[in-house]
Amino acid sequence: MVATIDLVDETEVCSVTTGCLQDHRSWIFMPNSVAVFGSNDGEYFALLGKTDNDIVQKTSGSVLKDFKVTFKPQKFRYIKIVDDNIVKCPDWHNGKNQGAYLFVDEIIVE
Repeated sequence: MVATIDLVDETEVCSVTTGCLQDHRSWIFMPNSVAVFGSNDGEYFALLGKTDNDIVQKTSGSVLKDFKVTFKPQKFRYIKIVDDNIVKCPDWHNGKNQGAYLFVDEIIVE
């Protein structure tokens, strides 16, 4: 998933949170990682930070997790969030090599 948010004006930003859901029985998996980038021109984006997933794929039931990336306060007009999803169900899953889903419920820019 790649989401670019236009804040319209340069705005001071210090963190970005992406809420995700995992329920492997429904073929929904957490992203491997979440990276956040900032830009003022909408073309060149600088990496502001990244966080990795620490939820085991085989965890039973539905699991919610907020992936929060915090960085030194800086002014940006554009924020880009890249959730690196697994694309296909893993070998142990009954949907092996079939498309996996990524569910994101909200993105919070602070």
